[in-house]
Amino acid sequence: MVHVLLILCFRGFVIFSHVAPTFPTTRFMVIELPGEIPASGAAASIDRLYQVPTESVDTPAEPVEVIKPSLAETRLLTTESLFERYVKASKEGINFFGLKPPNEKGSTVFLIDISGSMLQHSGGSSRLDQAYDQLKQALACMGSGQRFNIVLFATRMDSFAPEPVAATRENIIKAYRYLDSEIDCGGSTNLLGGLQASLAMRPDHLIVLSDGIPTSSEPSILLTETKFLRQKILPAARIYSIGFYIAAGSPEELFLTKLAKQNNGAYLRWNPKSG
Repeated sequence: MVHVLLILCFRGFVIFSHVAPTFPTTRFMVIELPGEIPASGAAASIDRLYQVPTESVDTPAEPVEVIKPSLAETRLLTTESLFERYVKASKEGINFFGLKPPNEKGSTVFLIDISGSMLQHSGGSSRLDQAYDQLKQALACMGSGQRFNIVLFATRMDSFAPEPVAATRENIIKAYRYLDSEIDCGGSTNLLGGLQASLAMRPDHLIVLSDGIPTSSEPSILLTETKFLRQKILPAARIYSIGFYIAAGSPEELFLTKLAKQNNGAYLRWNPKSG
């Protein structure tokens, strides 16, 4: 009996004495566009894990150009004519609310929050309509050598295609029709599920747009699992985050900043005064 206890104790020591894995230090950018709503009061007290890192790189960003036709007028255009309008607007590569990943051959997955809060109206239209409009513009600006996919997340996930597809005129128009289809919106913010589904597609760039903090998983667990999964699947991949209609210094911003920081990406806040 004594021998058995000694063996169990030794095994327990071996199991629990492993050193936790470490990850290389990465740099990231915090981009702030003009026209944001000032934060009201001090940010809520949250765990130190989500504090904005002190080594952020402040990079100036150009305001997103307002492209005609207006959001209301786009609904009167055919999908093909809308694509042609956007193609003429810019050929400088992806520009999603001012976020510009490197314009190189590779794949980009857009992970878009379609939870209940995205159905709120800000500036005359819903946040979701604004996100979709800018996404259509970003897709039209992609180069022929690039690939893309769209993953929508709320309580459940939905994707445009099983894996990234070539950024051809035909595929982009199909993506427009996908965004215009009756996709079930609302529910919780299952960001972890969306990140897992997106990273499984092995993108070079993953762009996350959300207007809130995840509600279907503990933020600290989400950050840990996302970093581990990215390192395991594609270490060179970059995760960018866009804080959509969130206040400066808020817990939501601190969380999304951390998500970008630990995954080689950039964070951008979009919060115009009209919101």
